[in-house]
Amino acid sequence: MIRRAATLTVRLLVSLLLGCGLAAGFLALSAAGAADAATAVRYVAPGGACGGAIPCHVSVQDAVDAAAEGDEIRVASGTYTGVLGRDDEVQLVYISKTVDVRGGYTTTSWSKPDPEAHPTRLDAQVAGRIFTIKGDIRVTIEGLEIARGFAVMGGGIYAEDAEVSLIGNAIVDSVAQGSGPFGAGYGGGVYLKACQAELRGNWMKGNSANGGGSYSGGGGLYADRSDVALGSNLFQSNSALFNSGGGAHIRRSTATLSGNAFVGNTADSRGVASF
Repeated sequence: MIRRAATLTVRLLVSLLLGCGLAAGFLALSAAGAADAATAVRYVAPGGACGGAIPCHVSVQDAVDAAAEGDEIRVASGTYTGVLGRDDEVQLVYISKTVDVRGGYTTTSWSKPDPEAHPTRLDAQVAGRIFTIKGDIRVTIEGLEIARGFAVMGGGIYAEDAEVSLIGNAIVDSVAQGSGPFGAGYGGGVYLKACQAELRGNWMKGNSANGGGSYSGGGGLYADRSDVALGSNLFQSNSALFNSGGGAHIRRSTATLSGNAFVGNTADSRGVASF
């Protein structure tokens, strides 16, 4: 789990790089989005003990499966593990409907999230990716620690054909690993395919894309045929082994960048970012 001290260190680094405005809201951006209208609210807590809030679920996947289109899923502080197979993919959470998933809550306070004080960690334990998002849907992922995913494409998050908002998350220590000597790994932290996406206030650290394919890469982020807005994100210590774009690889896509920081990213070529 990312400790409070580490979070404060990151906020200080971002403050020095980008100004105090980002640091003040770097991991607290989830509060602004929590007021978005939703059809209903569902709750998730370790062991399915939500402190009396209902409907209560033991896992994010259980809540997603039970949700109607447009529901909001609020996830209490804790660590959530356990991947499952679905649609020929292995992940902790598979999403094919319009939902919002937000972390940073406690079982005694479900109204106002604080991801810094109450970290909510989804940990795939290198057994699969964390989120797979597919379809003509709108999905918001906010205020979560997304850690230790593993896949060929999108070790942390894979999204295809969707409208996706990633806000105030820590996306860390995930791997996109190509198979065989020429296999390509795409997007260690996040992979976007034919998406309309907003990434705002995220910390992408220690992710990697490994493989020998000519179009592989994007240790932190890989976007293909997508419309991407990147604002106030910190790409730190991501890597692309034998590939391009240690921080980000934007391919056949349009991208708007504002106030992002790239620190210590490495690659065989174009370690910061490639377009």
